[in-house]
Amino acid sequence: MFEQKKGSEIKVKSPSKTAPLLGVLLILASVAGYIFFTEPLSDDVSAMKDSVSSASESIDELKQEIENFQEAQEELKVSTEVQRIEVLKSVPVAVNQDEVIRDIIGITEDYDIDLNSISFGKSGANIEGVESLRVNASFEGSYLDLINFLEAVEQNARLLRINSISVQISTIAITGLQRATFSLSMEAFYQESQ
Repeated sequence: MFEQKKGSEIKVKSPSKTAPLLGVLLILASVAGYIFFTEPLSDDVSAMKDSVSSASESIDELKQEIENFQEAQEELKVSTEVQRIEVLKSVPVAVNQDEVIRDIIGITEDYDIDLNSISFGKSGANIEGVESLRVNASFEGSYLDLINFLEAVEQNARLLRINSISVQISTIAITGLQRATFSLSMEAFYQESQ
């Protein structure tokens, strides 16, 4: 830039005109490179934000389910893990109507009771996530058979609630035996499948 001639004069050279142009080109190249390399990352960032928001929604749903289970646990006074598992087994997931039929037929066979008729209908439970199947059935046996049947229903692994019982006792004239015809209205509970 500075040039000194043999004398005492110092001459200043004018700067080159290409240097500012080169600087502007470098700035433009930097901006273009930034946009080129960061644009795909912004798509990834928005996809990750969507993923995080859906995961947050899932977490909120799971937290609500946990709170519901904890409320039910407190309401049912389930204090040990074994009790909790037994309660969950007593209210299975899905209706499984054939299992209800098997349970009732098994009890009638165990106590020598005749099953005359059985019918089903959907009923509603007042507990969130729990539904019930209404069962109406008619049986015949002795009065003692009725007591044994009711005890077996109470001890059944699946939760069954008897809503009403109608009993008619008749005496067979020839033998003097008393026979009871009883009709039950009960509910079999199950968890809604999701």
